[in-house]
Amino acid sequence: MKLRSTALFAALLITAIVAPPAGAAVVLPPPTLPLPTSGSFLYLNSQAGDFVGRGLEQLYTSADSDLEATLGQGPDEFHVSVWNHYGHFWHVSMAATWGQALAVGSYTGAVRTTSRTETAPGLDVGGDLRGCNTLTGQFDVHEIVFSSFGELLVFDATFEQHCEGATPALFGRIRVEYAEPTPGVTLPPGNISVPTSGSFLYLNSQPGDYVGAGREWLYTSQDSAFGVAGGASLVPPAPGADFIRVWLYQPLVRWDIAIAAPPGEPLAARSYIRAVRAWFRSAGQPGLDVGGDGRGCNDVKGKFDVDQLSFDASGRLTVFQATFEQHCEGHIPALFGRIRYEYVPTTPGVTLPQGSIAVPTSGSFLYMNSEPNEYIGHGIEQLFTSADSTITGSLTEAGGYFHAFVLQGNYVHWFNVDVAAPPGQPLAQTSYVDAVTAPQRLTGQAGLYVWGDGRAGDVRDSKFDIDELLFWPNGELKVLQATFEMRSGSPMFSPALFGRIRYEAPPPLEIAVTLSAEGSVPSKTIVATISGTASCSRAAAIDLNVTLSQVQSKRVTVTGTSVVQVACTGPSVAWSADIWGDVGAFKAGSATATVNASVCDTQCASASATRTVKLNIRK
Repeated sequence: MKLRSTALFAALLITAIVAPPAGAAVVLPPPTLPLPTSGSFLYLNSQAGDFVGRGLEQLYTSADSDLEATLGQGPDEFHVSVWNHYGHFWHVSMAATWGQALAVGSYTGAVRTTSRTETAPGLDVGGDLRGCNTLTGQFDVHEIVFSSFGELLVFDATFEQHCEGATPALFGRIRVEYAEPTPGVTLPPGNISVPTSGSFLYLNSQPGDYVGAGREWLYTSQDSAFGVAGGASLVPPAPGADFIRVWLYQPLVRWDIAIAAPPGEPLAARSYIRAVRAWFRSAGQPGLDVGGDGRGCNDVKGKFDVDQLSFDASGRLTVFQATFEQHCEGHIPALFGRIRYEYVPTTPGVTLPQGSIAVPTSGSFLYMNSEPNEYIGHGIEQLFTSADSTITGSLTEAGGYFHAFVLQGNYVHWFNVDVAAPPGQPLAQTSYVDAVTAPQRLTGQAGLYVWGDGRAGDVRDSKFDIDELLFWPNGELKVLQATFEMRSGSPMFSPALFGRIRYEAPPPLEIAVTLSAEGSVPSKTIVATISGTASCSRAAAIDLNVTLSQVQSKRVTVTGTSVVQVACTGPSVAWSADIWGDVGAFKAGSATATVNASVCDTQCASASATRTVKLNIRK
């Protein structure tokens, strides 16, 4: 009985009877099927009574089957799996004796591959749920060719196998022939029109491909959100980057595409071959990694073309397009596709969504309106004001970074809000777009970071407006109001946290200090007492550092220092300080006194005074 495929003859190049080379161990029975002389195929000629081949003559070629073979340069075992498009499956294993590399030549006295020894080579041919428990046989390896990279290009062998000591044999020939990888990826014909602009992911998965599940898919910016990064982090790729990662996400869908040049080489618009999994590439190896919907490759072989790669004058990635061919776990079925990312400038300006809480127009407050499933704001609307919370704020000396802290009760609720101009720039009353996590912003990037109540996340694709920015005459911050739209956390989710932070700083603290013209020294101790007044524009605890110096002769100067804290409730309070001399005792007469005053609460202020003080004897 003969088994033929309807697609068989279209793939045959030349019909021939293969004669064994001189000294070959295996002599194939004359075939009645026309055998190819090149390409990949498995030919089986089973004698009547043979259990595995069922007495059939069969031929599987690359026209009707997928043949996947493994044999590294130097190893001792060859294995090929044959998946026929009409439901047949076969496998062939051939192995040299233990410790010997498989090479061109004849191998006799073969046993099952799993039972081979130092003297007995291995053979195992089975398929369609049939195989041998024990076997005897022989095989001839006619040709083995590797590429300069160690890839198997050609393997050709004939075999003879007897199951369970039976006389009937299964004869056959296995040949696998692979072409060396060549640059360039051509998308196979599909039913979906591939876009030429905009952000999109197109996938065309061959039957048997695990990641693409044999389907043709298209995602665009109309139905999906796209993000881009320079590797594993959320930091955007910059000119010279060797790794670009693009992801798309919907509430229930996510795909992640990594394209990488060999480590240390800048990614460029060109073709790359012999790509391995991007996350595990080593020197000289480009990287490719396409996965999604919970499916990915443990091992990747593939190639890709970077069709387009451009940056603007600020170093922002504006367009990236790559066409790829990915094979998982060494399998022949491929996932073809094209990923394109186009930067679309964010529209400046933030509009707060309609809520149920009236947003104040003055005073210090934090208002937040969190979309459903948004992580930081917990999907609720909240308002904190100075009537129920402590709200503090500060602006860096350079004016580029503002931080506010909101505390309600004993940490019943607490939130931090940071807004920042790009490094090196002061905040201005304007709109900022494409904000990232404020402490991690890079050159040209604005920063936003709202976190609290135990929740935080990386910020991306965010924006804010500085609505109001005023300063007191001394240059200190008077009012800052910012309205924000922040997206954070996993890129699988895109809900926004909208909000407004307003901070009204109290008037600058002003202090002054005076020294009285007279002081005193007792007749029996070495301590001197001087006094004065301290004034403040509002209540403050003022630290005084008081120094007294008295020249008593050309060689003797007595000096002493005292530290005093004064609770100033305004407009002024009296103070006094007792001062001991460091060497010797103060005496009646003139001395020089200096007082330095300082205070820091939400702001810092300082003042000083110096004068000659007359020390009188105090009884």
